[in-house]
Amino acid sequence: MFSSLTALLLLQATLIYGLWIEVDNGGRWGEWGPKQWCPPNTSARGFSLRMEWPLGVLGDDTSMNGIKLYCAYRGSTTPVATITSTVGHWGNWTSVSWCPKGKLLSFCLRVEEPQGKKDDTAANNIMMQCSDYNILVGNGTSWGRYGNWSTICYEGICGMQTKVEQPQGKRDDTSLNNVKFACCPTESLPAQLPETLPSTPAPTKLLHAQQLGALPGPYLLGPTEPLPAQQPETLPGPSTPGPTELLPAQKRETLPGHI
Repeated sequence: MFSSLTALLLLQATLIYGLWIEVDNGGRWGEWGPKQWCPPNTSARGFSLRMEWPLGVLGDDTSMNGIKLYCAYRGSTTPVATITSTVGHWGNWTSVSWCPKGKLLSFCLRVEEPQGKKDDTAANNIMMQCSDYNILVGNGTSWGRYGNWSTICYEGICGMQTKVEQPQGKRDDTSLNNVKFACCPTESLPAQLPETLPSTPAPTKLLHAQQLGALPGPYLLGPTEPLPAQQPETLPGPSTPGPTELLPAQKRETLPGHI
């Protein structure tokens, strides 16, 4: 059994070096791409999806091909950079879903179960919770269903990694299958370990026109602190930050269809 000191040291390591959050219903195909990070002192405030829209009964649908995070300074609603991990070959980037006042904390993935001899699409859409309790629903497709929510990154999301299947030639393509997000590091430790996790009401507001049926609520929700009026002087960033795309540098691409 762990002592209180051992548990505190483990908590310290987690808080300093970051925790990765994930869901339990990701697709089975593909390989994990590189881990990418927001610039130091920033966190993810919004996201967009690379989507291939339905091709019809004779087409090979892949649906979601990529996820892009928009990173901003604390208290700001202006993105300073974007990050992606591996991105599939098909589709175009959607409009940005943006937290009105807060930062991204957790997510829920919409995934289609394996279809056997029929057309597989794997991941089709994503929902993300903001620290102001809004829920952002991606501009994805409606195949499959949403699974459980991930745990929460209380300090926000600062990194990502996607699992993407490469083009299969004449075989069935699925493209993006799964995603993980990295929690931002924290600056300080609690005076003592809490005996139980605090709880708060599940978020209720949807920031998207479509209502996608009953939405499962996050199962490890906790309170978040209000964002300060200005950027903190220091905030430890990841030890090996990945490449980022500085804004404005967005281009909507139109790529050729499947082989």
